[in-house]
Amino acid sequence: MGRKASPRVWRDWYVTEAGDQGIHKLCLVSEGRKKAREAMKAYLEGVEKDRERAKEQGLVQTDTPYLVRHIAAEFVQHKEASKKGRSEAS
Repeated sequence: MGRKASPRVWRDWYVTEAGDQGIHKLCLVSEGRKKAREAMKAYLEGVEKDRERAKEQGLVQTDTPYLVRHIAAEFVQHKEASKKGRSEAS
């Protein structure tokens, strides 16, 4: 288990990289660290809700990313499996 996330200063902003979504701006440094912590808490709750929604829809995050050839192969397999039969009237 990693350390607890906390806001850090970057170019007059409090930012976080928690949530695996890149750098996210929380608030200006002039607004204070307390506001940054509150903003980070709200941001991480939103990230968690997004992950839950994705999980409910059957989307999962894999350890290894798919390559284009894997996606293409799955697409071809799906198209073959879902082909409609030709009607004899045409």
